[in-house]
Amino acid sequence: MLDRESRIYSHANDTSRKVNSAQDAENTGLENKDFQKLLANQTVTSWCKWASMAGFIPVPAMDIVTITSVQTLMIKELCAIYCVTFKKEVVSAVITSLTASTLSTFVSSKLASTLLNPIPIIGTALGAISLPAISYCTTRALGDVFIKHFETNDILDNMSAENYENFFKQTFTASKQMFKKKPSFSTI
Repeated sequence: MLDRESRIYSHANDTSRKVNSAQDAENTGLENKDFQKLLANQTVTSWCKWASMAGFIPVPAMDIVTITSVQTLMIKELCAIYCVTFKKEVVSAVITSLTASTLSTFVSSKLASTLLNPIPIIGTALGAISLPAISYCTTRALGDVFIKHFETNDILDNMSAENYENFFKQTFTASKQMFKKKPSFSTI
């Protein structure tokens, strides 16, 4: 983990390159921004998979604590990529505020999985896939919100969840499309 963070910092803060002109300076800045964005998106995708895995934890409440921890660690890594000071209090407040909008989706899926669990095969399967899918989508949306914020701001203190609520919902909805049933070849 430290090796990865040191590579992130060394590339993001690479000032050893000689800049010959204003055009070179502009291109160098764009390369770093492009690299940051690419690395940030790869980081979010990786942490989404971990959050999805945490959704399979069968212990009530332990799954939620683990998913929230995964999301916090993802944001901490995004802060490192964008050279922003990580502040757990601010991050926790934003996570809580943004995910509260998806809480009804989570509660309804948890309730449905609890009610359907006694039904052999179908209930177990639906219960097993609902929380991992929701945790993946929520983590993806959170990651995209923080990337969007860090692309325009270099501090965490001025982040307001209200400014990103609509973007969070749009990203969450778009992420859910990945879990929709796709047409199969048998209909041809």
